[in-house]
Amino acid sequence: MSTENKEDLFEIKLTEVGRNYILKTARIAGFSMVLSLIMSAFHLLSSILRITKSSSIETEGAFSLTYQTANILVVISLVFNIIAIIKYYSFVFSLKKSIVKIDEGKFSLSFRLMFGNLIFFLIGLILHIVATILYIFGPLGSQF
Repeated sequence: MSTENKEDLFEIKLTEVGRNYILKTARIAGFSMVLSLIMSAFHLLSSILRITKSSSIETEGAFSLTYQTANILVVISLVFNIIAIIKYYSFVFSLKKSIVKIDEGKFSLSFRLMFGNLIFFLIGLILHIVATILYIFGPLGSQF
């Protein structure tokens, strides 16, 4: 094992092709973030309306509770997804900034934002899967 440069696990060379793709991704990420946030906001509002609407309707206890729980899980998962979208945009922006300034330290640290993005995305995905299971296999399943 070499004793020189113990701090670096390995050295990565960023070619012009890689640099161009990262910069293209940064341009597209802003547009996709805006669309994702709009879509999430509409979905969030529709879920909140569904919760308030169904809470005012007199329904069977287990049916209502399962439905409300699933709706609340969807809302929480949407909040996690919105945070994941913002973290992803921050990752791409930080990556772009580090490339423009040729700062390899910030380039490496920007992946911390990607890690945060993945954690929030996975939590949101798991919550959404649980809500879907409640919708399909719970007392609501007969309506689908």
